[in-house]
Amino acid sequence: MLIGFPGELLMNMLKMLVLPLIVASLITAIASLDSKAAGKVGRRTVIYYAVTSFLATILGIALVMAIKPGEISKEKEFQKNSDPLRTLDGFLDLIR
Repeated sequence: MLIGFPGELLMNMLKMLVLPLIVASLITAIASLDSKAAGKVGRRTVIYYAVTSFLATILGIALVMAIKPGEISKEKEFQKNSDPLRTLDGFLDLIR
């Protein structure tokens, strides 16, 4: 658990950087074009980004409704072994 914790923090930080980098690169690319081309490319980019985000949201909702993650069946609920929580778990969750 302690060995995987720094790697988990690194992956979370990288995930937080992806969206701002994409937006910054789009703004920089559009700013370098002339006004007529920027309008065309800008519209296409915004439409493409909106459509793909919408489709990803719909797909995510559909998969959650189909798979139902986190739902425990009645048989597994009775067989569930609960591990005692440790103080270290609480501290690492605070850092995460």
